[in-house]
Amino acid sequence: MSDPKQALLDRLVAIQKIASLGYAAKTASDLEGALVATFAELLNAPGAWLLVHRGEAFEVVAHAGVEPEKIEARVDSGCRAGRAVLQSLRQNLINVIRRPEAFLSPEWVSEQRIGKVLLVPLVEDEQLGVICVPVVRWSRLPDDTFLEGIQREGARVLQRVRMVERAIASAAVHHRSAQRANDLVQFARAIDVNGVELLLDRAIEQLPRIFSAGLVSIFLYDREQDRLVLAREYNHHFETGVEVRFGSSSKDSLMAAAIAHGQPWLIHNVQKLFPQRPVRSKYRSSSCLIIPLKESSEEHRLIGVVNLANPTTEAGFDEFDVNSATIVAELLGTKISHALLWAQLQRLAITDSLTGLYVHRYFKEALQRELLRAQRFRCALSLLMIDVDLFKQVNDLYGHPAGDAALVAIAKLLTSNIREGIDIVARYGGEEFAIILPETTKYNAREVANRIRRNVENSPIIYYLPGQEEKALEGELSQGATSAHLTVTVGIASFPQDAKSASRLVYLADKALYRGKALGGNTVVLA
Repeated sequence: MSDPKQALLDRLVAIQKIASLGYAAKTASDLEGALVATFAELLNAPGAWLLVHRGEAFEVVAHAGVEPEKIEARVDSGCRAGRAVLQSLRQNLINVIRRPEAFLSPEWVSEQRIGKVLLVPLVEDEQLGVICVPVVRWSRLPDDTFLEGIQREGARVLQRVRMVERAIASAAVHHRSAQRANDLVQFARAIDVNGVELLLDRAIEQLPRIFSAGLVSIFLYDREQDRLVLAREYNHHFETGVEVRFGSSSKDSLMAAAIAHGQPWLIHNVQKLFPQRPVRSKYRSSSCLIIPLKESSEEHRLIGVVNLANPTTEAGFDEFDVNSATIVAELLGTKISHALLWAQLQRLAITDSLTGLYVHRYFKEALQRELLRAQRFRCALSLLMIDVDLFKQVNDLYGHPAGDAALVAIAKLLTSNIREGIDIVARYGGEEFAIILPETTKYNAREVANRIRRNVENSPIIYYLPGQEEKALEGELSQGATSAHLTVTVGIASFPQDAKSASRLVYLADKALYRGKALGGNTVVLA
């Protein structure tokens, strides 16, 4: 007959041993492993494992003393053993299964001489799991009071640790959500600008930090040529002019697939999805997040694509990032579409609708600006005033459509004979044009003017008579087309040689122009 005092002492020691696990374990996973090992020790069993109910089955989440391959890793709720485990858990009753082969491999049962399996459910405010303890044949189990004591304490400790872990995880999620919300607010403020270039600069600065991405690129869609063109990149070190054309060549393109997907797309394994895609050493991770950008209009037309790769965090990209990407897609897509529209309106405001050249108002502002710059840096500046000779006769003989075609053709000749991004060509009025040549002396300007004059003289102006289909021609005439050779007269004035103010430069260049017209035209005259 056992000593009641000793039994009570053994029970208290066992409970204290389990209770101390809650302070030693760092995570719920650590505690689960320590708990099954302690149960095996307290019950003098060769091992133990913990089953947790997931979906339609119980799965092993921790084990001690018995190798995982010896345990039935997944016990279906519908089988006999599964029903016994489920009943034990729901009723919170310790149960004994006398067919250990339902849980363990027959070889291990025979080797360890297992006669039964003890099921110890752990239930507190929730169903936590069932500890399974294989019991050797003819061994004696502790009394019910002992088993119930370690059962209650095991459930209490496991729930406490899981609650702490959930609280920590929840706090981390809330912290991450709060941080991401703040990041998205800052992103929205940063891209709240009208200029496309500045907007893209700010976006490429913000996106790597928001998504913890080591590689980021932004492509814009060129609708006319049906292609994506690289606009900005972070850490890619692409060569200039990177583009992706659609069609048959885009079958292995992630961006083309993402556009077809229509929403931010998290790809966990690029190589699995696109096995033909070459492996590049700069991609340390096989996952990426691709964000199609669309207009804010009703058509929701494609604007571009953002690519995020090489996540810098251990967890990598996840669904939380996908949700953030949806917000980024809306913010960035809307701002880019508005910025492009703003740029188009700006161009329309300063360009001539017929020739595409700058209008008179912009010419005056540009001349004043360039003149101040020339004064500041003490460099030359020249102004060319150009008039089409006998232009009224073209309108009178062939009609105004022919005259318009001539002005368009001459405007193209002018822009093709200047320095792109430096010289400024404008339609001054009617058939008169003006060209600002920064850092150009009068005599160098004369060379430019004579080159323009010769090119106009030698280039036929091609147009169609009324009733014929209009189309752009290059090289040779086609049926229905008519050509005419026109000439221009050019007047030149320069700073500081001729004048030091914008109005005086225009006056002198215009005066030189009309002297040339009086001489018969097709000439260049210096102020």
